[in-house]
Amino acid sequence: MPIGINVKVDGEDRVLRRIDKISKLPSNLQPIYKEWAGLLRREWNDNFSNQGAYGGNWSPLKYKKPKKYEGNPIGVNSGEMKAAVTGGAGAVTDISNTKMEIGVDMLKAVIFHRGKYNQESRKIITLNNTTKNRLMQTLRLWINREMNR
Repeated sequence: MPIGINVKVDGEDRVLRRIDKISKLPSNLQPIYKEWAGLLRREWNDNFSNQGAYGGNWSPLKYKKPKKYEGNPIGVNSGEMKAAVTGGAGAVTDISNTKMEIGVDMLKAVIFHRGKYNQESRKIITLNNTTKNRLMQTLRLWINREMNR
């Protein structure tokens, strides 16, 4: 003889309604991805201005800059590398409903970031805890807005 058990949990219907709302969130994540891309590119721009990412400054150059570039921060001579990192020519930006890819398609930026031969690594594209928290905060706010529509 089968036995049936029914368990009642306080607030269960509220939880089920919340799960139902979550399942109806838009599958188009482009708005949040675009917001994230802007946030990340602004931070990467700051890495050039500050001549270093969170956690320390870039190591000094081992050579003297050409006269026409004196006074420019490390990594900013012609400006094309900084422009690529911050969304200009040479930038990679591929945002769709379900994915986000941003970065740089420029060999000298890759070498600058990773280091090579006698050039030290100077991280341009970084993701620190402060930025991770900002990204998660924007995601939480977006989810709350979408769930309360």
